[in-house]
Amino acid sequence: MNWGEVATILWNCMFIAPFVVGVLVFKTDKSKVQKIGFTILYSLLVDVLLFFLGAMALSYGMSQNPF
Repeated sequence: MNWGEVATILWNCMFIAPFVVGVLVFKTDKSKVQKIGFTILYSLLVDVLLFFLGAMALSYGMSQNPF
């Protein structure tokens, strides 16, 4: 597996992450408005983290073997 495939997997996880975060947040005992707010906030944070991890993997892979 090369670094481009790792980046692709991480970027594909960006589409699944909001649903996983939503399920985890809605299992808490907060009010409905808080659950929606935390789901949006945590989903954005996880998506940004996955995006930058994928970009770093792709950048590292390109620095090791550009073509």
